[in-house]
Amino acid sequence: SATQLIHIVDEQGPVIQPTDPGMAGLNHGDTLTLACDAVIVVDPDAVIVTDACSELVQVEFQELVTHVGDCESDGFLYILRCGWTAADECGNQSQFFVYLKIVDEVPPMVMDVPDDLTVECDAVPDAPSITAMDNCDDDLDILFSEVIVPGDCPNTYLLRRIWTAVDDCGNATEVEQQVHVEDTTPPQLTGLPDDLTVDCSQVPDPADVGAEDNCDLQPLVEFSETLDSSACPMILRRTWTAQDACGNSSTHTQTLTIVDDEAPELLGVPADITVPCDSVPFPAPVTAADNCDPDVELSFEEEGFGTGCDGRIVRTWTAVDACGNVSVATQTVHLFDNVPPVLSALPADTVVHCDGIPDPPTLTASDNCDTDVPVVFEEQRSDDCPQIITRLWMAVDHCNNMVMHVQVITVVDQQPPELVGVPADTVVSCGEVPPVPPVTAVDACDPDPQVVFDELVGQGGCQYTIKRIWSAVDACGNNAVAQQTITVVDDQPPAISFSNPLLQGLEDGDTLELDCAHLDVFDETDATAIDNCDDDPQVMFMELPAVQGDCDQDGFLVELVCTWTAKDDCGNENSITLIIRIVDENQPYFTSVPDDLTLECGQPLPTDQPTVADSCTDVTLSVEESSSPGTCPVVEVLVYTWTAVDECGNSATASRTLTIEDHSAPALSGVPDDLTVDADNGEAVPPPASVSALDDCDPDPTLDFEESETQNECRRILTRTWTAVDACGNTATATQTITVLDNQLQVSVATTDASCTDDDGTATLSPDHLSYAWSDGGSGALRTDLASGNYTVTATSPEGCSLTLNVDIGFDCQCQPPVLDTLIVSDASCGQPNGSAVIELQGDESLYQYHWVPDLGTPGASPNMRTDLPAGTYLVTIQFLDFVNCEDKVEVVIGTSDDLQVTVLSQSPETCDGFDGSVTLAPDDATYTWSDGGSGAVRNDLSAGTYSVTASLGTTCTDVIDLTVGLDCPDCPPILPDTLIQVQSDVATVDVCLPIPVSAADDYDIVLDGDLYDLPLEGCNMDSVKSYSYAIVPNQGQQGPYGVFWQVNGSTLLDTVQDAQELAARMSLFDPTGDWFNDAGSFLLIGGNTATQYSDLLLTYFPTQQTATL
Repeated sequence: SATQLIHIVDEQGPVIQPTDPGMAGLNHGDTLTLACDAVIVVDPDAVIVTDACSELVQVEFQELVTHVGDCESDGFLYILRCGWTAADECGNQSQFFVYLKIVDEVPPMVMDVPDDLTVECDAVPDAPSITAMDNCDDDLDILFSEVIVPGDCPNTYLLRRIWTAVDDCGNATEVEQQVHVEDTTPPQLTGLPDDLTVDCSQVPDPADVGAEDNCDLQPLVEFSETLDSSACPMILRRTWTAQDACGNSSTHTQTLTIVDDEAPELLGVPADITVPCDSVPFPAPVTAADNCDPDVELSFEEEGFGTGCDGRIVRTWTAVDACGNVSVATQTVHLFDNVPPVLSALPADTVVHCDGIPDPPTLTASDNCDTDVPVVFEEQRSDDCPQIITRLWMAVDHCNNMVMHVQVITVVDQQPPELVGVPADTVVSCGEVPPVPPVTAVDACDPDPQVVFDELVGQGGCQYTIKRIWSAVDACGNNAVAQQTITVVDDQPPAISFSNPLLQGLEDGDTLELDCAHLDVFDETDATAIDNCDDDPQVMFMELPAVQGDCDQDGFLVELVCTWTAKDDCGNENSITLIIRIVDENQPYFTSVPDDLTLECGQPLPTDQPTVADSCTDVTLSVEESSSPGTCPVVEVLVYTWTAVDECGNSATASRTLTIEDHSAPALSGVPDDLTVDADNGEAVPPPASVSALDDCDPDPTLDFEESETQNECRRILTRTWTAVDACGNTATATQTITVLDNQLQVSVATTDASCTDDDGTATLSPDHLSYAWSDGGSGALRTDLASGNYTVTATSPEGCSLTLNVDIGFDCQCQPPVLDTLIVSDASCGQPNGSAVIELQGDESLYQYHWVPDLGTPGASPNMRTDLPAGTYLVTIQFLDFVNCEDKVEVVIGTSDDLQVTVLSQSPETCDGFDGSVTLAPDDATYTWSDGGSGAVRNDLSAGTYSVTASLGTTCTDVIDLTVGLDCPDCPPILPDTLIQVQSDVATVDVCLPIPVSAADDYDIVLDGDLYDLPLEGCNMDSVKSYSYAIVPNQGQQGPYGVFWQVNGSTLLDTVQDAQELAARMSLFDPTGDWFNDAGSFLLIGGNTATQYSDLLLTYFPTQQTATL
């Protein structure tokens, strides 16, 4: 026998692995720098300790401050050493510690920084106190300084207030408030006199006026005075102007009205008179005098009425002094007229020739009284010969005094008319006889003498005469005659013109070439003749014998000479001779030519031929063939050219192109089918097949073979490819795919059992690049949520290979008797079932079941809680899962209490809107009776004041509390600075409606005539059509900006305004029919339309972000 002793020793310490997320990635001895407000809290239990030999390992957690530093010299506040020490049963120890360096690099945050301000020089506020917060330092140093930057004048400057907050590490934050100090308030004048109305002799001396200013102790006061005497009453303006050191000024003007009520006196006004119209006297020299005005304005006006026979002249004198006082006086001069007018330059009777009738003279009339006497002229003429002309002139003045004159003129006519436009004698060709001209007659006395025309034509022939005679007679019988003789002759031959379009435009001796295809026969009908005297001249045609020609030598086939002759009745003759040549200049023409073709190599060539024709002669046809190699896909190009020639040498050609191309790929034969080889069962892969290639154009195409292989965990794929390419690159490819089955998937499994919760079993599958599908619907290579039991898992590779395996998870759970930690009991009160109990155990309470005897009350959110318990004793059995005899019992005693305690859960004061204070009381199941008659645990309709509330619960519990509701309605001035309400009344008393809510009236001091008004106030209604009250808007009296939100019929106004006046204007622009205006005295925006829907109006005061709903 033999014995071997194996000594097992343990010299390795445990392995410490922290699981706290804050220590992820750290190694033993590492230092982690953290801000003082971001120090991680290390969980002592967040660690996994394993040992190769010992099952029982002692673990100790330690946290220790190792260094306390100085920020400025060390750069940190302190260093904290955190970690674990582990020892196994053999005393081997391991440590894992890290160092947390705590620093402060964040400057303090300054709170309550005041906004920049713009203030008046007499209203500079004190510097406010500000606070600061720091993430590490609870006791910050705050330094304050103030700097004045001078401005444009003594009371305008910039006040810079600077606060600096510094923490213990020297991190500093500086903030600044800029207070812009202005002096915009003008001085106030004192001792100002009122306006006065005085007599011009009682003007007082100027008043003694002074000035006071909010910042300038000695404002300058200047005085000036102006008198406006251009109107009455005269205005004397006295102006005092006060100006402070910053140029702000105020002005007051006193207006003195100087009155004058007495009119001037007119002197030397004459009495009324009656005189002849030509004996009117001059106006009298009237003057005026006034008690106040040394220079009275005197005006004179004269106006005539009617005529001299019964007319009158009214003379008016008007005196006006500087104050508009008026005196008026008149004189009336009555006129008469009995003298007729007088005509001047009267013409005598006379005898004249008709062309010597004098023009009527223009006679004028003068009158002793009438300066504008019209002269009326009339004229009458007789129709006899001689003619008598009677002329009458008459004048009547405005008093109907009349004068007239008559002239008689005898007109005689002894001259005949004169014929105008008579042409001279002439000789013309028979076709050129002129038309009859328009001969007229003029007469010295007859404006329209009649002209008579007559014409005599001689016998026709080759020469004859025409006599034209005109005569004219005037109204007195005087006669005139004139004539013209025209000799007509025929000495012009006829004119020949061609009607045949081929001959038109040709002249005598011209040569006309005609194509043999268009031969025409000419005769006398091809020409027409026109003669100036003969209406039907004769046309004759003559053609000489034809001359045959040769195309090559003569240039023609046939030549003809043709003559056309025309003759009139008087023997005048004309002719045209033309040379007609028949030629052939036209090429033969192809009537059909075979089309070009593109053929694939191997196709038969076509043999069809073209057809040809010629207009005049026979045609000879010949053909040429040419061949040229092409560039793939073209293999060869064949061109057939045909030439056609006629007897005159005219030729034409046509061609046909045959393009031979190679687009067909070679044909592969002998390519094998795809197959699957089961290598797992011993099948072998066959060798490559023998494949060949044939091509119609290339007798020796190229044939290539290629084999490739891809492999995954379950199969191999062999791809065999044959490629044939001909001379033109046409390619044919064939592929055989061979699938070789060879599965190599392998999966390993590691598991841990589920604990008592039966939901924490684990399984780790590898390799982890496979996808895993679990039979419970889960997935993944790592599962930590498994209950005990058997699972089927399918592993699949990215290539699609799969493997099915079984995974078993055990159940590892031992009895854990319940251990009571804390019993929390609330007694039942007022005889109600409102007791409760909470049983708190050590460990995981969810692993236990609770059985109550008696089973009363309501189970809570977790099994260890129960509410709504009546008073009594309960036995609760606590069982660990379904383990038999793994349990314990707890006795719970619910006592009884008649003590009802009412508490205030929330409370808010009444605001300026009134009756909106709120209170919420507990418990909510009690009955509450309020001293104002209200009820309930929640009230939202309370006004400011003290209330007594009685609470009752059940039949035995009561409680009484007193509570006070405050008032949150600050004393705010209105938006506009004018807060004066002026009332005019004729009665002893007047009602004034103040623009403040009745509920907020106690927060206002109402001063009447300088005395505090303390009598009772009553409510009043300020509504007018539609209105919004802004009496309680936050920060009233401050200039804006205010943000505006308002809806009219669903449309929204979003705007910014500075005050209520601008707000009313913007509302009217947005709602024109509303016609909104600002009632500053009542703090109301009034307007609107009863047919329009308006929302509440929301105002936001931007500097403080306070809001108000109107």
